[in-house]
Amino acid sequence: MLDELYKELSSKRKGSAERFQMPVVDVTVEGNRTVFRNFSTFCEKVRREPELVAKFISREFGAPARIEGKRLILQKRVKRGLFQKKMELFVDYYVLCHECGKPDTKIVNIEGVHYLVCEACGARRPLKK
Repeated sequence: MLDELYKELSSKRKGSAERFQMPVVDVTVEGNRTVFRNFSTFCEKVRREPELVAKFISREFGAPARIEGKRLILQKRVKRGLFQKKMELFVDYYVLCHECGKPDTKIVNIEGVHYLVCEACGARRPLKK
């Protein structure tokens, strides 16, 4: 009976950990600039404000970025693979809980300090914004 219970528990765990899929970035280079074509979709999937994501991208690549409709324009040539890695860093820092690893988080301002608060386990940690 105990073996059956462990099987059931492990199958449930696998499903819950895989429910969040890191969005794949759709990036093209046009001249001396990089266009993040699925920017708005990315922001919706990770549940973060477009301004925060744009600020992160601009800071990481050291180039100005601006939002144009549903896409983001970065004034620098960046390869797709590097762009994807930087967005994975964003998700690790600003989206995933460092205690339980779930994406059920939100950013809260408490007395002038921004915290990443997990809605699943209740953990919180300060953020550099």
